[in-house]
Amino acid sequence: MFCVKPSIAFKTKKSQVQQLAVIYLGFTIYFLFSYLSLSAIAKAMNQSRETSSKSASSNAWPVKFKLVKTSNGQSDDGTWWSIFDLVTSDGHKLYKQNFPFSSVDRAKKQVQLYVTHAAKIIRRSPELDQKGDIAGERILALFGRNDNKEPKPQYILFWRFGRDFYQIAGEHLDDVLTLDSRLKEKPLTELVKE
Repeated sequence: MFCVKPSIAFKTKKSQVQQLAVIYLGFTIYFLFSYLSLSAIAKAMNQSRETSSKSASSNAWPVKFKLVKTSNGQSDDGTWWSIFDLVTSDGHKLYKQNFPFSSVDRAKKQVQLYVTHAAKIIRRSPELDQKGDIAGERILALFGRNDNKEPKPQYILFWRFGRDFYQIAGEHLDDVLTLDSRLKEKPLTELVKE
């Protein structure tokens, strides 16, 4: 009878040691995987920072623009205009137009004409001057097919700044928005030299 108790006690201690070993092994595996996961997350965050800092530089823009044709002229009301035909590095066509109208009212009429003909207004916001005062408005719209001129729907970003009216048009929204962003960094003449 005395012999049985030590063997039971021995078995109990042995199973406790095994349980502790299993628990220790489990914690070791857990901490190892946690460390590896945190390392992977830290590496991914570092790569993300490097990628975003590279894309912040103007040389990292994936789309390049080539100037194909420049046209200038004078409308019936005496307004001089300029049109720039561009092609992206992907082969997509874009058009940039400048109209320095003689008055703010004339530029507002042009904006209203575009708004009237748009199939859908995507975004509309005020255009602010350097002081933060409203100097016009900026509108992104989708225009339907025009069988005479453009066989495909066009995205047009147009805006009025004082008496000046501008537009960027193309069938790919990303191209229109990229050109707009790039023109905030550099004038078109420098942009097409890249």
